[in-house]
Amino acid sequence: MIKTHWLKLVLAGTFTGLVSLTYYQCVKLVPASIAIILLMQFVWISVLLELVFFKKKPNMLQVFAIIMILLGTIAASGYFEQAAANLSIAGIGYGLVAALCYAIFLMLNGNLGNEYPPLQKSALMITGACILIFAVLPPTFLFNGALGGSLLKWGLILAIFGTVIPPLCFASGIPKIGLTLSSILSSAELPVAVSMSALVLHEEVSLIRWIGVLIILSSMILPNLENLKKANSFRK
Repeated sequence: MIKTHWLKLVLAGTFTGLVSLTYYQCVKLVPASIAIILLMQFVWISVLLELVFFKKKPNMLQVFAIIMILLGTIAASGYFEQAAANLSIAGIGYGLVAALCYAIFLMLNGNLGNEYPPLQKSALMITGACILIFAVLPPTFLFNGALGGSLLKWGLILAIFGTVIPPLCFASGIPKIGLTLSSILSSAELPVAVSMSALVLHEEVSLIRWIGVLIILSSMILPNLENLKKANSFRK
């Protein structure tokens, strides 16, 4: 196996940096419930990328799961509880670009550098994201005393759970299960966010949002039904 040059992994990591930059711009311009719906479009974009670049067609269960996930996302995001009129075109554009960059990141993560240990591969990709973000947003907080407040504490927490652990898990899992199933499983992000807002932040979550969460979680099981049947047949 020809070893992937480390620079390719650094460049691939810039896409996760682009996700952060474009999504945060999106949230500034449109309601959060709309922004998360736009970001979740990465689910079908990932399937489209896999079809275009690798000629891999999703099966019917995967297609049905994707449709249900998108419907569940609309409900779980609280879209029905907010007015969606007069949306910013720029905000919608940023949200769709964020979804595209996320889908590209997942695709590259699954197809580049699989011969590297997951920790090393993840570190190289995070480095790429860091270089891009620091180029666009110079890290003045390192010198202006901002770290003396709560920024350091919350920054470390967000970095570990938002930037370090996910790419490490992606580097381990995506090469084994493929892009389509990875994108479907990645949709667990929204149910987890809704659950944490209720359990940790004690926010009131409406019934329709919980229904959306259940739809997403149920839809994540569908693509694995065939594998479960095969596993049971093998045991018998």
